[in-house]
Amino acid sequence: MIRTAGEEDIPEIVKLMNECFRTYRNWGLNEEKFREWLRSDPGVNLDGTYLHIEGDKIAAMVQVVDREIKVGREFFRTAGIANVCTRPEFRGRGLARKLLEHALADSLERGYELSALLAGYGEIAHALYRKLGFSDVYFTRYGIMVQDELKKLPEAEGVRYATEEDAQGMLKLYERRIRELDGVVKRNLDYFIEKLIMKTFWHTFFYSEEKGALVFDDGKIRGYALVMRGALPGQGIVREILFDDLETAYLLLSASASVLRAKSLKIFAPEDELELLGVETFKEPEVYMFKPLRGELPPMEKPYIFYSDRW
Repeated sequence: MIRTAGEEDIPEIVKLMNECFRTYRNWGLNEEKFREWLRSDPGVNLDGTYLHIEGDKIAAMVQVVDREIKVGREFFRTAGIANVCTRPEFRGRGLARKLLEHALADSLERGYELSALLAGYGEIAHALYRKLGFSDVYFTRYGIMVQDELKKLPEAEGVRYATEEDAQGMLKLYERRIRELDGVVKRNLDYFIEKLIMKTFWHTFFYSEEKGALVFDDGKIRGYALVMRGALPGQGIVREILFDDLETAYLLLSASASVLRAKSLKIFAPEDELELLGVETFKEPEVYMFKPLRGELPPMEKPYIFYSDRW
């Protein structure tokens, strides 16, 4: 039987996700963190969580995250596919495929125009998504700024931690920057405040109470960076950086290295910005995939997804 989830399913959903995903186990996903995700992200709800029930157990699950994604000059209502998982004893029966097909059909009926997801290139799930009509549009890229380069950056004057009052200026900068990009998510003030300033959300449930948003402010917000500590000793991660000019970018990177006490920075940004920064760039075997639910997939000239918008 396939149905959507209810409040009473949350304990079993959390248990299933910890069984299926090592990252969730390592992070310590629990009911409180799951409910915090539901509270902080209006695009996530139990009515968009699809369950395949066998007896009294959740055998498989698929979540649909409601997003508006830009392609060309328009934003399209998009069903973001997340947390596709099957309990180990029920694998090999095609339950995930059936559940995905049901979720996609239901999303079409609910008015979604596109569906999108992120997958590990060449993994079993990637092959399934291709069979269901998803196309590869963007591979995750990043740059690394090493210690010798960090030492050459200017002193980080004019950079400080962001406050709620900065959200409007950050949003305006974001809206200017995404005009030339495809695949990016529509944000609003609440999104900036809840997910980027008050907490440091960096992927799905994962967040930290530590401050992670820096702004360059000379009377106007001319740039911001979203930062976090990396898994490796001495590594800092700049998961998003937007700026009006290169000087502002270098000030933000200098401040990022300082607050993180980093010996190197891993920088996620669109390809042209990585090139502008002059850093060595690398590609991860992770791909952003799209499927049209109505008509054909619109052309994407500069596809990208910001690190913090991943689901």
